[in-house]
Amino acid sequence: MQTQYVAQYIRNMFRDMFGGMCILLMLSGLVFIGCGGDDDESESTTASGGDASVDVVKPADGGQAVDPLVAGKKWADGDIPEIIISAEMVKAFGKMSAEVGIVADAEASNGKALRWEDFAVANNPPIEQPTAYFEIEFMADAAEYFIWIRGKCDGNTGTDALWFQFDDQIGTLKHTADKDAPGRGLGNWRDHFDAGVYKWGSQEVPPPTVVTVKFNKKGLHKVRVQPRQVPHNIDQILLSQDQDERPEDDPMDADIGKDPSAVEKEGKLGATWGALKEVW
Repeated sequence: MQTQYVAQYIRNMFRDMFGGMCILLMLSGLVFIGCGGDDDESESTTASGGDASVDVVKPADGGQAVDPLVAGKKWADGDIPEIIISAEMVKAFGKMSAEVGIVADAEASNGKALRWEDFAVANNPPIEQPTAYFEIEFMADAAEYFIWIRGKCDGNTGTDALWFQFDDQIGTLKHTADKDAPGRGLGNWRDHFDAGVYKWGSQEVPPPTVVTVKFNKKGLHKVRVQPRQVPHNIDQILLSQDQDERPEDDPMDADIGKDPSAVEKEGKLGATWGALKEVW
């Protein structure tokens, strides 16, 4: 009789032990299913870069790879077809030197514009450490973007040009421009338009050209703008995968309270933990 009780006790012990192991194996499989596949996606994103367009001087290897779990969302090509940067966004989320300020301007998109101070030091060509500049980070696809700047100047053709530097170009003498005329920089509105009016432009010295920048990796990028000539006002910057022709004169609609470098806090990881909670 005692032997029977011992045997029954051993059977119960093994049953509980193996049952616990099955639960652990099921949870391990669920985590594997929820998190698997991101390695392939990350690898393909990193490898999706390529040579720059022959029409631009581009960053050497602009941008940073995005870890899908850090970014908090599943990245796919076409997520960010355009980036709009307004003056207020630069002030709130970017960095401005003492030689650039925010001024009231009724013709600007939200009544505010960036303007180089009267004492701002312009450089031609661009320099590694300018004293007049602004910069801001933003999220972008691994894609080619057309560059447009909505600006105006009250002076002549010697007051209306900028240097744009992206990612690895920052802190160097390199910049993004028309390959056939890199010394012109960007802007140059007065070469094409009247003084005192806002116009969208890319590189406006005749014949005007549309300059592009190509990011080899999806993720966080940075642009630094320093003046080639002063003074002039800058209302908005548009980076667009589709806008290959000059936009209408009006400003773009933009959420000036949204950090352009921010991403959504959701995705596969959240879904996985939600499933685990249901199991427990």
